Amino acid sequence: MSHIEMMAIKIHYDNRNDLPPYLKYSRLPTKKEYQSYLQRYEETGSGGDGFHEGLNFHPENDEVKFYLPPTCIPGKAKINSEFIVFSFSYSDPGKIIGVHAGARILGGEGIARGESVGLDGVGDFTYHGISPRMLTTIFTTPIKYNIRDDRFLPVLEKWCFGKRYLEKKHAINILKTAYANVLENLENNTPINLAEKEVAIHEILVIKNILFRYFHIDMESIELQAGVNTDSLVDTHCQEADRDIGEKGEKYIYEKEIEYMENNNLPTSLVEWLSRMTPTAVFDIQTARLINGKVQEHYLEIKSSKYGYGENVYLSDRQIRFFEKHKECSHIVFVNFNGDEPKEIYKTYNELNKEFYLSPIKYKLRPK
Repeated sequence: MSHIEMMAIKIHYDNRNDLPPYLKYSRLPTKKEYQSYLQRYEETGSGGDGFHEGLNFHPENDEVKFYLPPTCIPGKAKINSEFIVFSFSYSDPGKIIGVHAGARILGGEGIARGESVGLDGVGDFTYHGISPRMLTTIFTTPIKYNIRDDRFLPVLEKWCFGKRYLEKKHAINILKTAYANVLENLENNTPINLAEKEVAIHEILVIKNILFRYFHIDMESIELQAGVNTDSLVDTHCQEADRDIGEKGEKYIYEKEIEYMENNNLPTSLVEWLSRMTPTAVFDIQTARLINGKVQEHYLEIKSSKYGYGENVYLSDRQIRFFEKHKECSHIVFVNFNGDEPKEIYKTYNELNKEFYLSPIKYKLRPK
């Protein structure tokens, strides 16, 4: 393993109040949001002259691209190291927002994302590094910090150049605090909806991965000693045999759901492509249906293939339990790319059970 550097970066807080916490730092701002952000900076000095950090937890395939403020670009001696990057905010009180582990810094010059807010004088958004999605997570409960308290970073008089590298104890304290917070929220059923719950489950899995990979801390053993069991939460489902086809099918259905909202004069914000951000999610898309004049949440799991209907399709035990529990407000959607145009078939859990047998194929080993 290459040399590991643990770095704290300080970024502007994503204060879009209409976004749920788990989608902050992930969605491209609209023109109106960007203008509001710049106006606040001009009037109060709060925020910043830019919005790059607003995409620091936006995944693309299996990678997350992140932006580094100018004061946080590593020197030449460290730039080829492997990084664990913790994001701290300028908000008052300051908060620790999330982590990018297994990160590589691609250079000090920003690389264009190919995305722009579309305003005159505002260029493409840029990024400086990438990290694996399964080693990257936003903290669903941001951690408050004080620069004069050495639990989460060295004691500082103020943030400045060079004052950004952490010690092992700081990283472990941050990760264990985030883990305790998210576990407490799940036990108390405080997630506001099922999408937030899935993001929290992803956070647990990522924190476990980081603690074990870099610090040899096995949270599963600690959980067993404490009588805590998160296996039923973080059991990931089988991935699509062809990831490109899987993403293509999800995108196709996502766009159809957006069209459904527009045709029914409903806000498109009701549609969330959850699995793009959270690959361990038990469903792919959270959407809604208009039933008897009322808007009801609806959940979709997309199964894409070049084969025949229902061939080479996998569902995890956790997914089966989810769709059995939510059979009145969910569908499994089969998308086939075998012809000139994709074809989709929506099936309820009951319809699926009438047509197919479910065969268990995975077992987890535990020491006797």
